Amino acid sequence: MATESLPPPASPNPLDQPHLLRFKALLGEMQNESPRGMVLISSALLDEHLGEALKARLVEHPDVAKLTDGFNAPFGTFSSRTVGALALGVITTDEYHDLEIIRRIRNDFAHRIEIGFNEQSIKDRCANLRLAAKDYGQVVVGADAQFSTAAVALIMRLTNRAAYVERQRLVVGDWP
Repeated sequence: MATESLPPPASPNPLDQPHLLRFKALLGEMQNESPRGMVLISSALLDEHLGEALKARLVEHPDVAKLTDGFNAPFGTFSSRTVGALALGVITTDEYHDLEIIRRIRNDFAHRIEIGFNEQSIKDRCANLRLAAKDYGQVVVGADAQFSTAAVALIMRLTNRAAYVERQRLVVGDWP
């Protein structure tokens, strides 16, 4: 009786998956960054993921890229990409909620010199992140950890979103 050779089992470590290599690099980078760097890097990656997901949703046509890329593109900012992704069904309402908070925090870190996670307005925003780690037992999760866990959760959710969204890409229709 001949035995069939089975394929090797899938790697138990999801970070060994090629599509997650960029995410793995980001985690290492975020650990070595200042709070400002962590906020700006994670926000930039979320912004990119939103742009990719929007492109995957819109009809295939060379001119459609004008909506997401270049000067004055309607979906060229983190803000417009977030609202556009919600409007086109690319993200959930919880993802939208947290992306909006993260965007506002990013703006504060990008435009203010004296800013940190110890500032009350930042603490309040981080406490409202739905995807953030929560206090448990005697462990109190600080604003910086709330921000980073919500950002990482969103990055994980959006890493392959464009591939899933593309399966339901909009198409040009004939209209009466």
